[in-house]
Amino acid sequence: MTARKLQVVFAAMLAALTLDAASAQELRATLSGRVADPSGATIPGVAVSARNVDTNVTISTTTDESGGFHLPYLIAGVYEVTAEATGFKKLVRPNIELRVSERVSLSLTLEVGDVKDSITVEAAPPLLEASSATFGQVIDRRRVAELPLADGNPFALARLAPGVAVFGTGFTGAGTQPFSTTDPSSIVTNGGAGGNEFTLDGAPNTVDKRPATGNRIGQQPPADAVQEFKVTTASFDAQQGHTAGATIDVAVRSGTNRLTGTLSEFVRNEVLSANNFFTNRSASLGIKDGKAKRSPRRYNRFGGTAGGPIYLPKVYDGRNRSFFFFSYEGIRTTTPHSETISVPDMAVRRGDLSGLLPLGIRIYDPLTARREGARVVRTAFNNNLIPASRISRVAQEFQKYFPEPNLAGDLQGRNNYASVYSSVNVYDWFLGRLDHALTEKQRFFVRISRGRRTEDDENRTGVTNGIRATGFGETRVTNNAILDHVYSLSPSSILNVRGSLARFWNPGLSLSDGFLDPAQLGFSQRTVSQFTDRAGLPRLDIPGYIELGGRSADLATHDIYSFQPNFTKVAGPHSFRMGYDFRVYRENVNPPTDVAGRYRFRTDFTRESDLSSTAAPVGQEMASFLLGIPSSSSNIVRQATRSNQNIYHGVYFQDDW
Repeated sequence: MTARKLQVVFAAMLAALTLDAASAQELRATLSGRVADPSGATIPGVAVSARNVDTNVTISTTTDESGGFHLPYLIAGVYEVTAEATGFKKLVRPNIELRVSERVSLSLTLEVGDVKDSITVEAAPPLLEASSATFGQVIDRRRVAELPLADGNPFALARLAPGVAVFGTGFTGAGTQPFSTTDPSSIVTNGGAGGNEFTLDGAPNTVDKRPATGNRIGQQPPADAVQEFKVTTASFDAQQGHTAGATIDVAVRSGTNRLTGTLSEFVRNEVLSANNFFTNRSASLGIKDGKAKRSPRRYNRFGGTAGGPIYLPKVYDGRNRSFFFFSYEGIRTTTPHSETISVPDMAVRRGDLSGLLPLGIRIYDPLTARREGARVVRTAFNNNLIPASRISRVAQEFQKYFPEPNLAGDLQGRNNYASVYSSVNVYDWFLGRLDHALTEKQRFFVRISRGRRTEDDENRTGVTNGIRATGFGETRVTNNAILDHVYSLSPSSILNVRGSLARFWNPGLSLSDGFLDPAQLGFSQRTVSQFTDRAGLPRLDIPGYIELGGRSADLATHDIYSFQPNFTKVAGPHSFRMGYDFRVYRENVNPPTDVAGRYRFRTDFTRESDLSSTAAPVGQEMASFLLGIPSSSSNIVRQATRSNQNIYHGVYFQDDW
């Protein structure tokens, strides 16, 4: 049957939505069609039912005056379709596979005879999604389960969809890990980067929007928890809109009548890995059996699933009616890194920069500044030696947090520290889902999922004087919950109501926060009064040397509340769909700030004159630090917190026939 479609779209937006989110996409499949006799005449009043083979849950309806039937909100899976009417043989169509978001048309022909007789159609033409103008690619359960996946992240398969391209570092290196929110979101379709919408069981699954990467995905269920997902690259469905990019709709698995489960463990460690060239060269971890020790490397990804009917002996038998599904995945990674960085050598820390004299580099005394004509000039320190009495107390205290050199370095005293450090990630994700058929007309499901990641990274200087003077720590927590209810008011009227909540909580901090009181570094009381109780080691910026400290604790919380009722009415050849999409987007942010200050040291006061052309390539910035004279760009930043709220209203109407 050739489908004709007329779409009438009415969209009302009462408030601007800065995230440009799409309306909710219906994740479940729809099966519709006509029932006719051998002559082609349509048959009204035929009982048509679709039974899910895995759960034995049956959805039923009756054909209308024109012989049409409509069965929406079917979860992805394999169905057996039956059609029965007085005066005709019962027709059975097994192995009808429905996928995510499909709208499949099925024509059924009944033969005249006794209803007690049954005809089973084992071979039939393949089903076509002829009743939808939406174009996309379904990544089915078999592909998710059998194709190789880096880090077990099924979202990497989004690249299989036609018209999808990857930008930035998406799905490369660490970008495949399921706790990364940015890289797996980095796909492009139909032009603009980052204008994609992500849903989980039909509910919003984006965390925020960033200028460079656009919308970021929230939760990424592991492969064992995903039934299938669809990448929609061209949509002309009124229920889906407001995005120039793709829509990625993910359906998680649900329980069936069979008790099933999986267990998995993936392991990688240094026993199976080798050091890189630079780690072997520096042997900074020590020597064992005549060879440089290997950097610690750990990769453990483990988890499992369990699903089946809810069954309590002598209390409740939920087979064919109530089902549960649970999934858990944990990831523990320790990834080694090696770099060659620069730290002040012991002579420089004492104010002895005489090693730069053979290179023609002189250090000038800011106290000798004088005007000569139109210029301000200075006199060099004798033999490039800064008197101990001139070295500031702040510089003396700060220097305690530089590690000592472990390499000879170059003639300028740089590249003298072989840094071997590890980035550490701890990630846990779990999901629980309950599906229940209240009656033949009512069914619902509820799902709760949570992911938590903690990360320590970029600690290039290790533990020095009791603190980690470099690096940052971050925590990402994603919570997602949904309640979805379907009520068949009549064979031609179906109401679906969905409510969901998503929260993304993302605090970050410098690894020195809470382990050091910056007031102990010798700052004046006036300066200390500007610090906050969140302060750690202030940021120390000396060009050519590793930067100590980092931005102190920031906190971002993003909430999405949604309520989405949808109503379907079948009238003759017409299938009317209408609905309302209400969302509240809330953002509360404490921006990352230099709450104990960022102190930049340049050549302004230690070069020969006020002309920048007289600056030396190295040494004079360090001298400014030792003398306690930061540049004018140093500051203490205390940004105000912000709270934003966007309320979105959307109404749609569509007629398919």
